[in-house]
Amino acid sequence: MNKKVKIVGSLSLITAILALGAQIYTNHKIDQILQKFPYSLRDKFQLDVVEQKKNFFSRELILTLSNAESNTSSEIIQTKLTALPFAVLADSALIPSFVKELNKNFKVTIDKNNITSKFSVIGDYFQSNIDTQFRDLTNKSQTLIIDLNFEPKSHLMELQGHLSGFNYDANSKINDLTASTTLIPIPIDDTQYDIENVSIQLKEGDIYFLNGDNTNIKLQKVDYNLDKSLSGSNYNLSAKINADGIIITDTNPKHSTIQLKNVALQLAQKDIPNQFSYAKLLHLLNDKNELNKVEIINQSLDLLFKNKESEASFNFENLTLTHKEKDKNTSFNNFSSSFKGSFADLSNVQSNYALTLKSWQNRDDNKHFQIKGIQLEGDNKNVNLAMQLELLKSNIQLFSKANSPESKQEAKQLEKDKVNFISILKNLAQDYNQSQQAIFKIDEFILGDDIMLKGIEIGASGAISEDKQDNENIELTLASYVNKKEQFQLRNGKISLPLTATNVGAIIPLNICNNIIYQAVCTKYLSVNDYTDLIIYPPIKNIAINIEQATLSGELDTYPSSLATSFEGTLSLKSGILQEQKDKRSSALLLKKWKNTNIGLSFTFDNKLFKENLLKDKNSTSWSLINDWINPEGQLNPYLKENGDNYTIEIKKEGDQTWINGEIFPTTNEENLAPEQQ
Repeated sequence: MNKKVKIVGSLSLITAILALGAQIYTNHKIDQILQKFPYSLRDKFQLDVVEQKKNFFSRELILTLSNAESNTSSEIIQTKLTALPFAVLADSALIPSFVKELNKNFKVTIDKNNITSKFSVIGDYFQSNIDTQFRDLTNKSQTLIIDLNFEPKSHLMELQGHLSGFNYDANSKINDLTASTTLIPIPIDDTQYDIENVSIQLKEGDIYFLNGDNTNIKLQKVDYNLDKSLSGSNYNLSAKINADGIIITDTNPKHSTIQLKNVALQLAQKDIPNQFSYAKLLHLLNDKNELNKVEIINQSLDLLFKNKESEASFNFENLTLTHKEKDKNTSFNNFSSSFKGSFADLSNVQSNYALTLKSWQNRDDNKHFQIKGIQLEGDNKNVNLAMQLELLKSNIQLFSKANSPESKQEAKQLEKDKVNFISILKNLAQDYNQSQQAIFKIDEFILGDDIMLKGIEIGASGAISEDKQDNENIELTLASYVNKKEQFQLRNGKISLPLTATNVGAIIPLNICNNIIYQAVCTKYLSVNDYTDLIIYPPIKNIAINIEQATLSGELDTYPSSLATSFEGTLSLKSGILQEQKDKRSSALLLKKWKNTNIGLSFTFDNKLFKENLLKDKNSTSWSLINDWINPEGQLNPYLKENGDNYTIEIKKEGDQTWINGEIFPTTNEENLAPEQQ
């Protein structure tokens, strides 16, 4: 018996020693965890802890949240830790002063709040649950539940939350909101956290503006996902938004509705420098003192283009626009679009885009139309976006200064900016090396009850050769065009236009200064002489266009069909580079250019439809105009030549001489023009 007592006593002593050791270890781990505070999220929010009371088995803590941007700090949670061997339990509650602050700021009433936590000091888990019951702005009871899971080994932090609903007033409300996020430690400091992903789901939302007297927005099953991954000094970002339905109703004064079904928006960017962030942009937009418009635009441009690669897509199943007062309805079905751009080298940007739309229908009191099978796709290469962005930013900077320069230093800076602006325009013109191609298709276009087009296709491509020559090719085809009212139809229409142009970059400054964004800055920086020497003179003088055998072909016929009339035409054109000109007026330059342009044009069409009097009973404006041109006053047009079963016209121009069907046409001399014509 004594032996058994001794064994039990020994085991009890060993157990007590182990429990004491475990308790000491647990307290040691708690001390280590508390020493890691404060924790920060992107240097914006900081969570700190203050230990108020401590003994061998329990501690009392106060958690404090600070906002670096607003320079504010609030005690938010008071916690009592109970240390057990290898485990810790925590009972927490919101600080009463923080509850009052929440009630005041969000105009809610928090009725009940319970926070329970537990974690293992061995490193297996840390879990916390927050259960809050409150009354919203309409005094309706709601529930907010937040779960926190922390993985000690990887230091990953997961937050999940669910809000039963929230009523802003008698009309505006949201129901069933679920959110989750994962926070990851920054590699250089595991107490600094960044967002890895965010997921938000909303079952439904109903938002009214101006107490329901104006615009109403209804949301159905909205899903938002954001993913972010760090990579050294850069990060990757992707975002997705999906919605089963979005309805926007404007009740006053238009009584119009916009309804979207199955909407999907996706954005992705790779290798964004860490110094650029959308959080900083949002902070600028929410500045309560004054919006820094220049900085906002600059930040936006940097976020859009200062990355390695960007992709975007936008799709929806149906978009309907209705107007009750005017009985007007427009609908778009099965729309999809995409864009991809490579911005690793902003002086040599590559991009491609695509768009498809199954159908577009419009109906109102006066007319209706329907378009089916719309497609657009293309790409751009070798775009010097760096200089264009520099030009845009300098333009924005200039107009941020509303007043004229008041000091010599400001006037000097303005002159420096002017020189830089002109330099960019010249560089864009000299270094132009852009190439592009695009194709646009429409399967069918029906306008009203009378007009129908089928098989529309427009293709264009262009590339700059090593000798700075722009080689362009434009193709247009039309399977058929029918106008029932005009008793007119066209089939198998085709236009082919190959052309080359030298020094095409010379027109870039003109395009820029005609752009509404730059018109004011061009007016401010460029004098009349500057505008002439840089914008007007170079393109007219230096661009030489050469068209080799452009062709036109197709068939004309009455509707219903009686006799198909084929037609075909060719065009050749060659214009040269002008010598230096003293007279730099655009009218004088264009006239000089015209004199140095050679043209060859021929057009042939079948004459049976017009000779055999098949149009006599056609009450058609279109056929009347065509017939009156071919047979004015009952006689064949003197500029047309009958050649068997065809009518033909041939025009040739070389220098000042013009021939029509081989006969010289009177020349046009500048001396014979009136001053206003010159």
